[in-house]
Amino acid sequence: MKLGSLEFHTAGIRDLKFVANECKNARHLISASSDNSIAIWKRINSHGDGGFFWECARQMTRHKKLVSSISLHPSRRVLVSVSEDKTLRLWNLLHGRQAFATALKDAETVEFSPLGGHIMLQYPNKLSIVSLASYSKSDGSVLVSHDTSAITANSRIIAETEDHIYVALGCGKSVSFMRVAKKIGSNCEEIGSIIVPGKRVKCLDSLTLSDCKNKILFCFSSTESEISYIRGYLLNLDQKLDVTNSNSMKLQFTYDLPNARITKLRVSWRNKALETEEAHEVENDQVKLDESELESSAEEESDLENYSTASNE
Repeated sequence: MKLGSLEFHTAGIRDLKFVANECKNARHLISASSDNSIAIWKRINSHGDGGFFWECARQMTRHKKLVSSISLHPSRRVLVSVSEDKTLRLWNLLHGRQAFATALKDAETVEFSPLGGHIMLQYPNKLSIVSLASYSKSDGSVLVSHDTSAITANSRIIAETEDHIYVALGCGKSVSFMRVAKKIGSNCEEIGSIIVPGKRVKCLDSLTLSDCKNKILFCFSSTESEISYIRGYLLNLDQKLDVTNSNSMKLQFTYDLPNARITKLRVSWRNKALETEEAHEVENDQVKLDESELESSAEEESDLENYSTASNE
């Protein structure tokens, strides 16, 4: 069921991220566009009728070419973006401005790990997982570099433990699940796969269950001709993932969309019981855009190492 549409950008949408609060309610949505900008949308609860609407609270315009990918740090205070202008930029969401930028050639997507200590970068023919604690412009901080020439959907980090990072890769008619040890020079270990309906995997996303960190709700969309298929699986990362074993991988829902080709998919929790009391918090949660957002600063052209040091303090 279509609830409505949001119109602000002047070109296509390249990436979307819901921003959930401590109660897992999505009160903000961040969009990256081919118009070279990033927009932050805020959910406003309607008084009396229990409904809500979205408004654009802020636009960030420092990139010079289309913004291809964004990711939110687990603290919800920092956003990272990559663009066809061959830069990676960090944004301070508390102050509404860019924190720093660094050159990063050919990166197509970027993603923070769930614990915030690593980022995954996808290039045309490989993906790399990088440790922020030991970041450098050499390969000395890369946990793993994996060939992705067969990938048809952007890779996703679906979980992180003290020792491992779990990644999903969409390759043609299948989704593969990989485990990477948190050691420099690690290899990707395949721990399971799913054969999808249709001809090609297009989008991947996941949610961690709040009562069990090793159980994941994993969702994907795949396409064939003019039909899109959406599926949701419950994954148990304590076991080897096997579609024939319902204890490790169990289908939760299916949703088929004729005459539609889904290009982006995001999933988020919603708790309707908390929406009424959240409406009273709206006045204290406004975001303003500094005029200095439009200005450049030599201090902002820093290195990822500076952010890693600050985030560990």
